[in-house]
Amino acid sequence: MGLVRRPNAGLLLAAALAVSAGEAAVAKDATVLPSDAKLLTESQLYLLYKNKTWVWPRGGGFFAGDGTLKAWSAADGAASYATGRWWVNGVGAMCMQAHWHWSNGVMNKRDCFDHQSHRGVIYQKRDPDGSWYIFKSSPVGTEDEINKLREGDLIEEDWSATKVKVDPTQ
Repeated sequence: MGLVRRPNAGLLLAAALAVSAGEAAVAKDATVLPSDAKLLTESQLYLLYKNKTWVWPRGGGFFAGDGTLKAWSAADGAASYATGRWWVNGVGAMCMQAHWHWSNGVMNKRDCFDHQSHRGVIYQKRDPDGSWYIFKSSPVGTEDEINKLREGDLIEEDWSATKVKVDPTQ
């Protein structure tokens, strides 16, 4: 498997969830996932995402400690919001199941991201057929995607405003 560094992996997540091809990240710096990389444990993954917002250029997703998920996106000028669940498993994956709402409909979407680590570096890929990229360098680099995971619910105001815009009767 090849490793691809994606400085905008959050865009890939937004694209997958919001079904917005315009948010796809551009791959660069191809390399190889170390053969002795290890799966992140459930507890490591849970702590990585718990009560954090993954901030995207035009949106974000909040991973509440109780397993609920909410997100919003303004990708390609189309406002959408989501509610759902997130969880981790024993095979290094963090998964999300969400109902995405936009002005012309609702879509149920499930996405998973695999995680492995090697010598302090965390690798991530979209399951099942994404390419591995560096999620967190060792030491952490300024362009690492992990920097976009920030403590707390940082999207409540935008999520609520998007919900009203998309579903005015709510």
